[in-house]
Amino acid sequence: PTGAGAETLKIFLNEMARKNSTRLTVHVAGHSTGGILMAHLLEAMEDLAPQLRLGSCTLLAPACSVELFRSHYFPYLAQPDTGFGIDKMQVYNLTDELEQEDHVGQVYRKSLLYMVSRAFEEVVEPPTPLLGMQCYSNDLRAEPGVQALGDRFQVIYSPGRSGVLSQSDSHGGFDNDVATMNSLLTTILGEAPKTPFTEEALTY
Repeated sequence: PTGAGAETLKIFLNEMARKNSTRLTVHVAGHSTGGILMAHLLEAMEDLAPQLRLGSCTLLAPACSVELFRSHYFPYLAQPDTGFGIDKMQVYNLTDELEQEDHVGQVYRKSLLYMVSRAFEEVVEPPTPLLGMQCYSNDLRAEPGVQALGDRFQVIYSPGRSGVLSQSDSHGGFDNDVATMNSLLTTILGEAPKTPFTEEALTY
């Protein structure tokens, strides 16, 4: 990778790799199309720091395809601890019921991911399986290779306000949802946050 962004990333990664540097763990997270961005960021990070281990990767309602997961995320999850890889990955999705109750600007009467899957991909018939949709992520979780990952790969479905780890009831609501963001923060910290997110902090 080249360019100012890659050079900046390289500075941080080199500093973290120094023998006497503060031991920090890298975590990455993305929402919606951030699932596509993170996939390519991981490739760049591997080139710059081939021995780096990411503590976690969290995607909220990812708009990336299941095929992109297979090509860009799964290999890093399956990678032994001796090389660049991801120690744990979590995906937060709506239930399919909530996906179908969602809307895009009161015009399209299903979630944004339904619209992307059915209209915005290069091939629209059949619809493109997206990682952020329960109707496709359920099938992915049943694949032997994915099952072999065990707890390293988890999909958490938000049922709405009755949820524990996530209470988002819309595609755009995950990063404003207190339960989701505190669950993500707990994953990063390895314990419950001492200063958790509040509804006030996430209303913007």
